[in-house]
Amino acid sequence: MSTSRLLFIAITTLLAAALARGAETSVLARLSFQASMQAGARDTNGQVMAGTEVMHLVPHQGRLYAGNSLWMEKDPDVPKACQVLVLDAPTNQWRVDHQFTRRCLRLGSLKSVTFSGGGQSKAAGAVTLLLAAPDVLRGPVNVFCRDDATGQWVPSVLGVVTNYTSTRALGFHRDRVTGREQVFAGCDKLGVLAGVLDATAPGRLRWATAPEMLTPAGERVMGFCDCNGTFYCVPSHNTAWIYRGELPGQ
Repeated sequence: MSTSRLLFIAITTLLAAALARGAETSVLARLSFQASMQAGARDTNGQVMAGTEVMHLVPHQGRLYAGNSLWMEKDPDVPKACQVLVLDAPTNQWRVDHQFTRRCLRLGSLKSVTFSGGGQSKAAGAVTLLLAAPDVLRGPVNVFCRDDATGQWVPSVLGVVTNYTSTRALGFHRDRVTGREQVFAGCDKLGVLAGVLDATAPGRLRWATAPEMLTPAGERVMGFCDCNGTFYCVPSHNTAWIYRGELPGQ
């Protein structure tokens, strides 16, 4: 066996041993897990916390929010309408923060975004919004914004559809050239739409009437990512794509 091969084996063995020792002393290795919420239980207000899936867990303003789905629910007594659940503190109990209607089976997106108030934003200071986008069978496609002062969820309309559609991704981007801050919604039927902060608009968001990008046929937008000032979009279903957003001439 060559000297370089022996050296490689020695180094990898030492690294493995170091990683093993690190795992033993890591805080994560000492974690224990207990059930925090189980679907079918009632919250302190007597409302059933339903769901066959928990789609999202999002921290926002010191609380933890969860979005569920009733996809594949077989019990006829359980309304097929998704919910937003909230946990006020680790030792508290989960409760229903918002109940959507029966036309909304799954909560496709749940995201907390912060407008800094800089650049071309008209906000006087930083504004943080919790946004939720349920799917719909037909009619208005909404993105709901939580009013943290009242606890109400206020809808803003992306568009109108005649058959089932889902908004599976919400993203946020601050343009590194103009400073413009926008939230993006990826809808399989309407495409990628951009919204700006507007205190006078329903849900505090004003959405563009035309999409930034149409979703490829048969695909749906699954995610957004802002990396080093460049915004990426991932539509996927039967194949994989990654799109990069940039200003003309860049």
